[in-house]
This record gives sequence, structure tokens and C-alpha cells, in this order.
Amino acid sequence: MRKKILIIDDDPDVSDLLTARLETFGYEIVSAQNGADGCTKVREVNPELIFLDVTFPGESGVEILKKLKSEMPTGVQKIPVIMLTSSEHLEKDCAAAGAAGYITKPFDLYQLKEILSKHVPAH
Repeated sequence: MRKKILIIDDDPDVSDLLTARLETFGYEIVSAQNGADGCTKVREVNPELIFLDVTFPGESGVEILKKLKSEMPTGVQKIPVIMLTSSEHLEKDCAAAGAAGYITKPFDLYQLKEILSKHVPAH
């Protein structure tokens, strides 16, 4: 069985690109376009890892992260969340909210592989 990764991003281009990369590594990808959908899907699929965009209309990815880490069942709270950002200056805010790390857009293939090897056991 392939390990599942949840991508929460409102930009279909980013989501599609990340999905294509992750599928080549053998992961099953589930996508959500906003925080509410992401919170629902995380309960349904119990992913090994979550990629979460920092910027959404109406709420920030950091706010969504705080919900994932405080309002969800304990099992969900332990899922590593990697923030997707176009700027490195949000690293401290993301870490303070409970992010396991971040990756900057455009995605560096080496950095993506490094995140996967650190947070998702080999499959």
C-alpha cells in the first residue's frame, strides 16, 4: 500500500506540480483547496505527511496549521506538516505554530527528497 500525503493548496498549478513530483516517488496524493476541506480530508485519509500552503484567501496557512495542531485528535496533531512558501521569512512563524519544516516555491527536487526521507519512512 502506498503512503498517503495530503497537499492543502488553493493554487491548482502548485498542487498539480507537487502531486506529479510526489507520485513519481511512489506516494498516493490527496489534495484539498482550503483549510476546511483539508481538515476534513486529514481525518478521512490519515496521511503520513501534510504539505500546507502559507497563503489562502480569508485565512493564513499558519492559522490552518494551528487548527491542525490544537483542534484535531491527537493522532492528527502528530502528523508532520511542511509549509509551502515563496518566502523564507515566515520560517519562525511556521515553526512556532508547529510546522515540521518548510519548502520554498519553486520546489527544489533535492530539498523535496530530503523532507520525504526525514518525515515519511521508506516505502
